[in-house]
Amino acid sequence: MYIHHLTARDHQVVATIEHFRQVSSHQLERLHFADGSEASRGVRCRRTLIRLIRWQLVKRLERSIGGGPGGSEGYIYIPVGSTMRAPNPHTLDITELYVRLHEAGDVVFEPEPYCHQRVGERTLKPDAYVVVDDKRWHLEVDRGTEWPAQIRAKLNLHLYAWEHWPDERFPRVLFVVAQGSYAPARKRLIERQIASLSPEDQEPFAVCLFDDALSLMTLHS
Repeated sequence: MYIHHLTARDHQVVATIEHFRQVSSHQLERLHFADGSEASRGVRCRRTLIRLIRWQLVKRLERSIGGGPGGSEGYIYIPVGSTMRAPNPHTLDITELYVRLHEAGDVVFEPEPYCHQRVGERTLKPDAYVVVDDKRWHLEVDRGTEWPAQIRAKLNLHLYAWEHWPDERFPRVLFVVAQGSYAPARKRLIERQIASLSPEDQEPFAVCLFDDALSLMTLHS
Protein backbone atom coordinates (compact mmCIF):
# COMPACT_ATOMS: atom_id res chain seq x y z
CA MET A 1 0.00 0.00 0.00
CA TYR A 2 3.06 2.23 0.21
CA ILE A 3 4.20 1.70 -3.35
CA HIS A 4 3.00 5.13 -4.53
CA HIS A 5 5.29 6.82 -1.98
CA LEU A 6 8.48 5.33 -3.43
CA THR A 7 10.93 7.62 -5.18
CA ALA A 8 13.19 6.50 -8.02
CA ARG A 9 16.03 6.32 -5.51
CA ASP A 10 13.94 4.16 -3.18
CA HIS A 11 13.42 1.68 -6.01
CA GLN A 12 17.15 1.66 -6.76
CA VAL A 13 18.08 1.01 -3.13
CA VAL A 14 15.63 -1.88 -2.83
CA ALA A 15 16.82 -3.34 -6.14
CA THR A 16 20.47 -3.20 -5.04
CA ILE A 17 19.72 -4.98 -1.77
CA GLU A 18 17.71 -7.67 -3.55
CA HIS A 19 20.40 -8.14 -6.21
CA PHE A 20 23.40 -8.44 -3.86
CA ARG A 21 21.61 -10.00 -0.85
CA GLN A 22 23.72 -8.15 1.72
CA VAL A 23 24.72 -4.48 1.44
CA SER A 24 26.11 -2.22 4.14
CA SER A 25 24.68 1.24 4.73
CA HIS A 26 28.06 2.72 3.76
CA GLN A 27 27.97 0.87 0.45
CA LEU A 28 24.41 2.06 -0.20
CA GLU A 29 25.44 5.62 0.58
CA ARG A 30 28.28 5.46 -1.95
CA LEU A 31 26.04 3.92 -4.60
CA HIS A 32 22.86 5.96 -4.27
CA PHE A 33 23.60 9.09 -2.21
CA ALA A 34 26.81 10.40 -3.76
CA ASP A 35 25.15 13.70 -4.61
CA GLY A 36 25.01 16.61 -2.20
CA SER A 37 27.35 17.55 0.62
CA GLU A 38 29.36 14.99 2.57
CA ALA A 39 27.44 15.87 5.73
CA SER A 40 24.05 15.31 4.12
CA ARG A 41 24.76 12.01 2.35
CA GLY A 42 24.76 9.83 5.45
CA VAL A 43 21.68 11.54 6.88
CA ARG A 44 19.64 11.07 3.70
CA CYS A 45 20.77 7.46 3.38
CA ARG A 46 19.78 6.63 6.96
CA ARG A 47 16.40 8.30 6.61
CA THR A 48 15.68 6.40 3.42
CA LEU A 49 16.63 3.06 4.95
CA ILE A 50 14.55 3.69 8.06
CA ARG A 51 11.56 4.45 5.84
CA LEU A 52 12.07 1.34 3.69
CA ILE A 53 12.30 -0.81 6.83
CA ARG A 54 9.13 0.73 8.21
CA TRP A 55 7.35 -0.04 4.93
CA GLN A 56 8.70 -3.62 5.12
CA LEU A 57 10.53 -3.40 1.80
CA VAL A 58 13.96 -4.29 3.24
CA LYS A 59 15.29 -5.69 6.51
CA ARG A 60 18.30 -4.83 8.67
CA LEU A 61 20.53 -7.27 10.47
CA GLU A 62 20.83 -6.48 14.16
CA ARG A 63 24.60 -6.96 14.08
CA SER A 64 26.64 -4.16 12.55
CA ILE A 65 30.17 -4.28 11.14
CA GLY A 66 33.11 -2.78 13.00
CA GLY A 67 33.14 -0.55 16.04
CA GLY A 68 31.26 2.57 16.97
CA PRO A 69 27.60 3.41 16.53
CA GLY A 70 26.30 1.29 13.70
CA GLY A 71 29.79 -0.06 13.06
CA SER A 72 32.47 1.37 10.77
CA GLU A 73 30.49 0.12 7.78
CA GLY A 74 27.10 0.61 9.43
CA TYR A 75 24.31 -1.92 9.50
CA ILE A 76 23.78 -4.61 6.90
CA TYR A 77 20.59 -4.57 4.83
CA ILE A 78 19.01 -7.67 3.31
CA PRO A 79 15.95 -8.46 1.16
CA VAL A 80 12.67 -8.56 3.02
CA GLY A 81 12.28 -12.29 2.29
CA SER A 82 15.80 -13.22 3.39
CA THR A 83 16.42 -15.59 6.31
CA MET A 84 20.02 -14.44 6.87
CA ARG A 85 20.83 -13.63 10.49
CA ALA A 86 24.44 -12.46 10.41
CA PRO A 87 26.75 -10.52 8.08
CA ASN A 88 28.44 -12.68 5.46
CA PRO A 89 31.94 -11.25 4.79
CA HIS A 90 32.22 -13.10 1.48
CA THR A 91 28.95 -11.63 0.18
CA LEU A 92 29.91 -8.15 1.41
CA ASP A 93 33.30 -8.42 -0.33
CA ILE A 94 31.51 -9.14 -3.61
CA THR A 95 29.23 -6.15 -3.05
CA GLU A 96 32.27 -3.98 -2.28
CA LEU A 97 33.92 -4.94 -5.56
CA TYR A 98 30.79 -3.84 -7.38
CA VAL A 99 30.70 -0.53 -5.50
CA ARG A 100 34.34 0.23 -6.37
CA LEU A 101 33.84 -0.62 -10.03
CA HIS A 102 30.63 1.43 -10.12
CA GLU A 103 32.47 4.41 -8.63
CA ALA A 104 35.12 4.08 -11.35
CA GLY A 105 32.69 3.98 -14.28
CA ASP A 106 30.11 1.90 -16.12
CA VAL A 107 30.02 -1.78 -15.19
CA VAL A 108 27.81 -4.82 -15.68
CA PHE A 109 27.97 -6.89 -12.49
CA GLU A 110 26.01 -10.08 -11.92
CA PRO A 111 26.60 -11.81 -8.56
CA GLU A 112 25.38 -15.27 -7.63
CA PRO A 113 23.04 -16.83 -8.55
CA TYR A 114 22.50 -14.64 -11.61
CA CYS A 115 25.97 -15.44 -12.98
CA HIS A 116 25.54 -19.23 -12.88
CA GLN A 117 25.67 -20.80 -16.31
CA ARG A 118 25.24 -24.29 -17.65
CA VAL A 119 28.21 -25.21 -19.83
CA GLY A 120 28.32 -28.63 -21.45
CA GLU A 121 27.43 -31.15 -18.75
CA ARG A 122 28.38 -28.94 -15.81
CA THR A 123 27.28 -25.72 -14.13
CA LEU A 124 29.80 -22.93 -13.69
CA LYS A 125 29.24 -20.94 -10.48
CA PRO A 126 31.69 -18.05 -10.16
CA ASP A 127 31.12 -15.44 -7.47
CA ALA A 128 30.32 -12.84 -10.12
CA TYR A 129 30.28 -12.15 -13.83
CA VAL A 130 31.55 -8.68 -14.71
CA VAL A 131 31.89 -6.61 -17.87
CA VAL A 132 34.12 -3.53 -17.72
CA ASP A 133 34.59 -1.61 -20.98
CA ASP A 134 33.60 -4.72 -22.95
CA LYS A 135 36.14 -6.86 -21.08
CA ARG A 136 34.58 -9.95 -19.47
CA TRP A 137 35.56 -11.39 -16.10
CA HIS A 138 34.58 -14.26 -13.85
CA LEU A 139 35.43 -13.32 -10.25
CA GLU A 140 36.33 -15.76 -7.49
CA VAL A 141 36.60 -13.99 -4.15
CA ASP A 142 38.86 -16.01 -1.87
CA ARG A 143 38.79 -15.68 1.92
CA GLY A 144 41.23 -18.49 2.67
CA THR A 145 38.57 -21.08 3.50
CA GLU A 146 39.27 -23.61 0.74
CA TRP A 147 41.95 -26.27 0.65
CA PRO A 148 44.42 -26.42 -2.27
CA ALA A 149 42.53 -29.40 -3.70
CA GLN A 150 39.36 -27.32 -3.74
CA ILE A 151 41.16 -24.49 -5.52
CA ARG A 152 42.46 -26.97 -8.08
CA ALA A 153 38.93 -28.34 -8.61
CA LYS A 154 37.70 -24.78 -9.20
CA LEU A 155 40.46 -24.20 -11.75
CA ASN A 156 39.55 -27.43 -13.53
CA LEU A 157 35.88 -26.41 -13.69
CA HIS A 158 36.80 -23.09 -15.32
CA LEU A 159 39.04 -24.94 -17.77
CA TYR A 160 36.18 -27.28 -18.63
CA ALA A 161 33.96 -24.24 -19.21
CA TRP A 162 36.67 -22.66 -21.36
CA GLU A 163 36.80 -25.76 -23.56
CA HIS A 164 33.00 -25.88 -23.93
CA TRP A 165 32.25 -22.15 -24.04
CA PRO A 166 29.58 -21.28 -26.63
CA ASP A 167 31.64 -18.44 -28.17
CA GLU A 168 35.27 -17.41 -28.44
CA ARG A 169 35.19 -14.74 -25.74
CA PHE A 170 35.67 -16.69 -22.55
CA PRO A 171 35.83 -14.38 -19.52
CA ARG A 172 39.19 -13.97 -17.81
CA VAL A 173 39.07 -15.65 -14.40
CA LEU A 174 40.30 -13.42 -11.58
CA PHE A 175 40.90 -14.77 -8.08
CA VAL A 176 40.59 -11.84 -5.67
CA VAL A 177 42.15 -12.53 -2.27
CA ALA A 178 40.29 -10.76 0.53
CA GLN A 179 42.18 -8.48 2.88
CA GLY A 180 43.80 -9.95 5.97
CA SER A 181 47.15 -10.93 7.40
CA TYR A 182 46.96 -14.22 5.50
CA ALA A 183 46.39 -12.53 2.12
CA PRO A 184 49.95 -12.49 0.66
CA ALA A 185 50.52 -16.17 1.55
CA ARG A 186 47.09 -17.08 0.22
CA LYS A 187 47.79 -15.26 -3.05
CA ARG A 188 51.02 -17.26 -3.43
CA LEU A 189 49.16 -20.52 -2.76
CA ILE A 190 46.67 -19.82 -5.56
CA GLU A 191 49.48 -18.74 -7.86
CA ARG A 192 51.23 -22.07 -7.23
CA GLN A 193 48.06 -23.95 -8.10
CA ILE A 194 47.79 -22.04 -11.37
CA ALA A 195 51.51 -22.53 -12.11
CA SER A 196 51.05 -26.30 -11.75
CA LEU A 197 48.83 -26.24 -14.85
CA SER A 198 50.24 -26.52 -18.35
CA PRO A 199 51.31 -23.14 -19.80
CA GLU A 200 48.34 -23.00 -22.16
CA ASP A 201 45.89 -23.83 -19.35
CA GLN A 202 47.26 -20.96 -17.25
CA GLU A 203 46.07 -18.45 -19.86
CA PRO A 204 42.59 -17.60 -18.49
CA PHE A 205 43.67 -17.07 -14.87
CA ALA A 206 44.92 -14.14 -12.80
CA VAL A 207 45.27 -13.51 -9.06
CA CYS A 208 45.37 -10.27 -7.10
CA LEU A 209 44.87 -8.85 -3.63
CA PHE A 210 41.52 -7.22 -2.95
CA ASP A 211 42.76 -3.64 -3.09
CA ASP A 212 44.44 -4.28 -6.45
CA ALA A 213 41.34 -5.65 -8.19
CA LEU A 214 40.00 -2.33 -9.41
CA SER A 215 43.23 -1.18 -11.04
CA LEU A 216 43.87 -4.61 -12.56
CA MET A 217 40.40 -4.91 -14.08
CA THR A 218 40.33 -1.37 -15.46
CA LEU A 219 43.96 -1.53 -16.67
CA HIS A 220 43.24 -4.72 -18.61
CA SER A 221 40.11 -3.26 -20.12
